[in-house]
Amino acid sequence: NHFRRRRPVALEGAELGLEREDFSPATPDAALLLHWGLARLRAGQARLLEAYHLDGVQIASLAIELGLSERAVEGRLRRSRAALRRALEPHVQPH
Repeated sequence: NHFRRRRPVALEGAELGLEREDFSPATPDAALLLHWGLARLRAGQARLLEAYHLDGVQIASLAIELGLSERAVEGRLRRSRAALRRALEPHVQPH
């Protein structure tokens, strides 16, 4: 219960950059943090982010695979990135 009630720490200077097209875990620490954050998401959210950002699967292909419109996939990606950001923010130090 303690961890569920814990409020996220505001990070004024930090930017995770998950929305950027060129986002990539460049260091082992970033890769470890990203892996940890993905493990805290729902399985579908984690798979979607991994497929798009790490495996390079295009939105059109994901839409066909999931049986959704491209716009729906874009919305799911946006919500999944936000969930990942919420999971990681308390653990990222400001610049």
